[in-house]
Amino acid sequence: PARALPRPAVLAAAGVLLLLSLLLVAAPWQAQHDITRAGAVFRQRPFEAYSRLHRAGKLDPVSDQPALIAGSIALRYGDLPRARTQFEDALDRNPRGEYATLELGAIASVQGDRARATALLRRAVALAPRDYTAREVLQVVREGGTVDIAALNRRILSAGQALTQG
Repeated sequence: PARALPRPAVLAAAGVLLLLSLLLVAAPWQAQHDITRAGAVFRQRPFEAYSRLHRAGKLDPVSDQPALIAGSIALRYGDLPRARTQFEDALDRNPRGEYATLELGAIASVQGDRARATALLRRAVALAPRDYTAREVLQVVREGGTVDIAALNRRILSAGQALTQG
């Protein structure tokens, strides 16, 4: 016959399950809190923002949002190696990420890797075929030009603001 577990073992197992449940709920909440704080401090303290985004990525290993934001901050400061690493991490988490793909294509263009830029930008257009900006950037690279990342990001920001304003 099956033996009943001793009461302390049952209570310990229940306690472990409760703790794991709390962690599953608290981790995404803490990750979102870190993302929000990073957005609030990146202008004055970019390295604190990077640290918070790194922690958010560890707390929510599925989300590409922390890496996307860290990559965008790095672009703002002209840190292309960090931006590239962050956008690559975002694509590892979300292989269909059009924004990360577009930014990596722009970075490759600036770094003089036209073949990689073209391949990434073609992929960005395939992921978002109605995105006029992606098509235009691809055309610039196909014609031998170099992407102006600051102008690209101003355009993306402007388009995003237009969408939210209705």
